[in-house]
Amino acid sequence: MSRSVLVLLLLCLSCAFAACDGAPESPDSAQVAAAPEATTEVSPEASVPASSAGIQQRHESTERYEYRVRWPDELARDAGIEAAMRAIADDRLQEFIEAAGSAPADSGRWTLELDFSACAGTAELRCIAADGSVFTGGAHPLPIIERLLYSSTRSTALRPDQLFTDADAALRAISARASEMLLTQRIAQAAVSGAPADAAARASMRGEIASGAEPSPANYRLAEPVVSGSGRINALKFLFAPYQVASYAEGTLVAEVPATVFAQWLRPEFAGEFVTR
Repeated sequence: MSRSVLVLLLLCLSCAFAACDGAPESPDSAQVAAAPEATTEVSPEASVPASSAGIQQRHESTERYEYRVRWPDELARDAGIEAAMRAIADDRLQEFIEAAGSAPADSGRWTLELDFSACAGTAELRCIAADGSVFTGGAHPLPIIERLLYSSTRSTALRPDQLFTDADAALRAISARASEMLLTQRIAQAAVSGAPADAAARASMRGEIASGAEPSPANYRLAEPVVSGSGRINALKFLFAPYQVASYAEGTLVAEVPATVFAQWLRPEFAGEFVTR
């Protein structure tokens, strides 16, 4: 599978998040194409509070697709985080529904499951995780992996590269360390599975890693803080989705890059959140 096809596929197979029941939706996201001949309305009625304590959900089921998105009450209580997640996820929902509506009839009924949760962070740099899967009639479901960093003082979502004064330099340093870690992981996985790990196989691994882990914001957009016992961040854990740096069978790979690798480029307003020595 080519990289361009993969990117398009993953964009189409991502997810969506909606606010609590009764919240208004914007005119732009209210109508989305369900099929070339018709439209389907993404209405507030699709958002239904779940009966389980502390969990809300959005669910919609049609002949063509079904999706279910769940999130804890605590995330919906923070208006800034809710708005940041809605801005990203509403676009993904529209893409999913449009893709399902225009897919060949023999591709079957598309399904999407997604759960939001809070991941490790600090009072200033919070982290939201979204994990799930989408099935489009292929051999297996594809994972959905999203991460959102949120600055409390700025009241805005951040990409990891926005933490730095010189994003290019920071990403080059991060990429160099992450690439080493990824190669070590892949060699170790090959040893466990019995896959080839000779010189030719390692050269192939390096080529895949070089492409998927090159120093670009897109390659390093999925990041979780790793918080030490002191309550400060001592590393950023970067996630690489299946196909990005390895085959689907090898799953999601992770590179935990110590803060000391990129500390010199942290913006002053964020440096205090990290262990920099």
